[in-house]
Formats: sequence, C-alpha cells, structure tokens
Amino acid sequence: MECLYDLSGNDATFNVNADKYVTWLMDYPIPFMERLMNHRDMNNLWIACVDQTHVHFLKEVMEFHNVFYLPHFGGLSCHAKDFENRKINVFFRHPI
Repeated sequence: MECLYDLSGNDATFNVNADKYVTWLMDYPIPFMERLMNHRDMNNLWIACVDQTHVHFLKEVMEFHNVFYLPHFGGLSCHAKDFENRKINVFFRHPI
C-alpha cells in the first residue's frame, strides 16, 4: 500500500498509477482547493461531498466535472425531510 499523503505535506495521491482517483471531502472544499485545482481537468478524478451545496459549488463555480453527493451516515429514515425543506439551525465555521 502506498501513502497518499506523507507527513511532510507532499501530495502523493497522483503518484499512484490508477484508472480512477476518488476523494471524499468531509468538510467544505475551500481548504483543499489549492491541491484540487491542479487536477481539475482530470476526467478520472471523482470527488464525493457530504454536503449537497458543496457539490453545486464544485460543479458550477469551480467547474469540476465529476462531483457527486455521498452522505457519511448509515441508514434511512422515513422522518428525514427533503434537502430543500430543511432549516439550518447550526452553522459550523472553519477555523482561520
């Protein structure tokens, strides 16, 4: 197994010979943009996001091609509201 991100901060993700590369963003994408922008035009890079608004941002604003929504929870509930009908009661701010 190869290390995809070494402790010195070097991004070795694309040093691995693969047909497809997949990353799963658990936070909003801004802190990762410097690393991701270098690979924006790769047709074999897929980016999963846990927030549907991040999918929209990456596709529409940043022009990434292969971005999709992949929640990080288990199970389904008949009590869950549709995404469009949910209120945002808590706002998480990334530290500067």
